[in-house]
Amino acid sequence: MNQLAHGLLALGVRKGDGVALSVGNRIEHLEIIFATAKIGALAIPLDVKWKALELASVVSAFEPRFIILQEDCAGEFARAKELKDLGFLKPLSLSSDRTYGGLLTGQSSDEPDVDVSEDDPFAVMLTSGTTGFPKGCLTTQRTFVFHCINNAIEKGLGAHDIAISFIADLLSTPGGRLRSESFTLAAR
Repeated sequence: MNQLAHGLLALGVRKGDGVALSVGNRIEHLEIIFATAKIGALAIPLDVKWKALELASVVSAFEPRFIILQEDCAGEFARAKELKDLGFLKPLSLSSDRTYGGLLTGQSSDEPDVDVSEDDPFAVMLTSGTTGFPKGCLTTQRTFVFHCINNAIEKGLGAHDIAISFIADLLSTPGGRLRSESFTLAAR
């Protein structure tokens, strides 16, 4: 994740920049979200099932500086650029070798030197858009930390448990409802 954070910085992503991601249920989705968090950039997860009009509308509303696309989303993104002026957006394609198109090559695994506070933006959580186009809710770094703490309390996890806790891709849930996943990796 640190290598990806450094790669994003080298690409020109800065604290406060929006980074849209059209990446499905794969490990890169989490890597991107946490790498953007490490550098204070705002993750804007998009639904990989969106058609060009939905994609164009949401991206033009939030105006992220960058978008990371998995391979099969490139066609819809190209069609979205025909519908709206998305010239402000720099695309980055996920490569099959998991190097983010060479972005990780030569990058440091040290923590990035970016001052990120608990009040800095973490991600935009999008609604399902059942009455129109999706709408976004800004979450902060603190909101995400408290979500993880609440999840641990709810699941009865203790100091010796090892778990991954994250806010799952909201767009993959029926109706876009907030859903949380927690997986215990080691028994108590």
